[in-house]
Amino acid sequence: MHKNTLTGENWEVKTHGKREILDAKKKRKKTAKNKKAKELGLKILDANENVQAYIKRLVDQSTPPSTLRLQSDQEIEIPVPTQGDSSVSEYFESIKMYAIAQNKDLDDLNIKINFIIGLSLDNAKRVKEFGFKKPLKEIVEYLVGQKI
Repeated sequence: MHKNTLTGENWEVKTHGKREILDAKKKRKKTAKNKKAKELGLKILDANENVQAYIKRLVDQSTPPSTLRLQSDQEIEIPVPTQGDSSVSEYFESIKMYAIAQNKDLDDLNIKINFIIGLSLDNAKRVKEFGFKKPLKEIVEYLVGQKI
């Protein structure tokens, strides 16, 4: 027993059980995790559009099908494809799908610009030599070396 020097009352130190200690630790971890998540959320809001689209795609993939909701076309942001390690033909197919999703023609200027920007460096140089003003199908035929 301890004595309070101000009031003169007796008091004792309460000991906590293992369960209470574990619950307190979990609560502290959860609070720290929520704080970090909030900070990260603010950083995501400040991130550029490509990063936001990537994160949105990851979140959508991790959402269970039962909790999915339908979204209007205005809410869905489709990232522009890039060539990466794929062939020009495969990349062109993904650009076609992107154009359809954007409800635009393949000869739309923005689709053509996005195609050229997404090409690998070597292919972008070849397109520069061939000429930018030609239709997209001709550019792809030049890169592939055959009729499409």
